[in-house]
Amino acid sequence: LFADITAKPGMGALFDRLVGPTIATRETPIIQAMIAPAIAEFGPTLKHVVLDLTAITFINSGGLGMLVDARSRATKHSNAKVILLGPSVDLQNLLKMVKFDKLFTIAKNADELAKAMGR
Repeated sequence: LFADITAKPGMGALFDRLVGPTIATRETPIIQAMIAPAIAEFGPTLKHVVLDLTAITFINSGGLGMLVDARSRATKHSNAKVILLGPSVDLQNLLKMVKFDKLFTIAKNADELAKAMGR
């Protein structure tokens, strides 16, 4: 199991806790195959897709592509915002280096997540 996905319809949110420590060639298609239908099945009230990266220590280019795919699907489905939760300092640096801090909302902790979700 590479991801634990929980739908919270009352919050308009889909929470996806990615199970680490890595997201690489083997994990990427499996996680995509889990996230894509979860987004599609949520319905038009989807506002936020939260990808919890707290357990992730390494992500390769395929994993970065998977994040972009999730963003594309969420935006296309219901203009939902994708929030990356709890990336390590190393992952934050990687995300900034590839300019993902411009594509995604990055919440370092639960307080920042609540603020990003307007709570």
